Amino acid sequence: MEKQKEFLQNSKPQALGSKLFPGTVKRLIGQGTQGSVFLLENEDSKQELAVKRINLVSLTNGVDQQVVKEVRKEIEVMKRLKNPFVISFLGAELLKSDFCIYMEFMNEGSLKTYYEKRGPVPEDFLKKFAF
Repeated sequence: MEKQKEFLQNSKPQALGSKLFPGTVKRLIGQGTQGSVFLLENEDSKQELAVKRINLVSLTNGVDQQVVKEVRKEIEVMKRLKNPFVISFLGAELLKSDFCIYMEFMNEGSLKTYYEKRGPVPEDFLKKFAF
């Protein structure tokens, strides 16, 4: 969590150090119990993508094997999902003690964000996603 706090405290964009997707972290998108999601701009293509950064090391126990297991499961599920309405998995890599999962960035956010901005979602609109 300390590394994520460093990103949050520094208002300037920072290089992530990725070999897979070299680029600059532009801002924090979200934060959870295991890590944070950042908006990354690829330095080669200028494409924006989301990177979920998960710290694998516990301060008291070293590498948290349960977190490693959960990350592996998440990646396997993401690799199998091929649907235009589901965020695409782009790749993953280990950076020091953090595991980074690279995903397509959805500029409009989640269905929850849509609801918060626009109110109830029409049933006809939802059917497009459900079927």
